[in-house]
Amino acid sequence: VRREAPWDHRVRFNLAYVYQEYAHRTLNRTLKGAEKGKQQGEGDGRLAQVLNAIEDFKLALQLFLQIQAALQADKQKEGKKSLAQEIGIDKKRLGMHIQFCNKALTDSQPHLEAAKAEEDALKARRDAQAAARKKAEEARAVAIAQAEAAKELE
Repeated sequence: VRREAPWDHRVRFNLAYVYQEYAHRTLNRTLKGAEKGKQQGEGDGRLAQVLNAIEDFKLALQLFLQIQAALQADKQKEGKKSLAQEIGIDKKRLGMHIQFCNKALTDSQPHLEAAKAEEDALKARRDAQAAARKKAEEARAVAIAQAEAAKELE
């Protein structure tokens, strides 16, 4: 957008809407996946997806706010369409998108905390499994060494 048509508010609006929709769908998918993951003991990568969705909401909000600022700064000249009319963006609809993004960012915080806790629990479980595997390998190595020492003594 910034390279192709940075002045085109319609393209910026569409891009912001795509960011918003993608982030919303990602959060919903990870939330449903978290419920299934608790049953199956999975959930790897959920934190990264939630963080990416939050970043997409922030980008969408930033773009919507830029458009809102441009619409508010628009000085309508006599006989000329306002910027909002020219690009076909309803100020009320734009405000609803801004409110949605703000609410989604607020509502996503508990989701983020849950994803972090899940990731930490998963890491702790992996670390415990790795420690148990290392201990078992060491015990096996000791048993093999003892068996070889016993054979040499015979």
